[in-house]
Amino acid sequence: MNEDVRQEAQCEAKAPSPRPQRPLACDGRESSKSYAVNINQVENGFYVHVGCKNFVFSNISDLLEAIDLYYTDLPSAKKKYLTE
Repeated sequence: MNEDVRQEAQCEAKAPSPRPQRPLACDGRESSKSYAVNINQVENGFYVHVGCKNFVFSNISDLLEAIDLYYTDLPSAKKKYLTE
């Protein structure tokens, strides 16, 4: 029985996980490095840290929309959130 569980765990460990599109580097170029997305709830919204960039959202729906865009359409996310 333990052998079956061990084999299942090995198969799960070897299965490739879907990867999001490449995140942005600090200079706005695409990067092959994956960045952690850190979200902190503050008194009047959310403070989000991605790579070397910081963002503030006043409500959860805007935050979720931005995260979805980041992982599904990186060029559009760059255009929307990294304007100069």
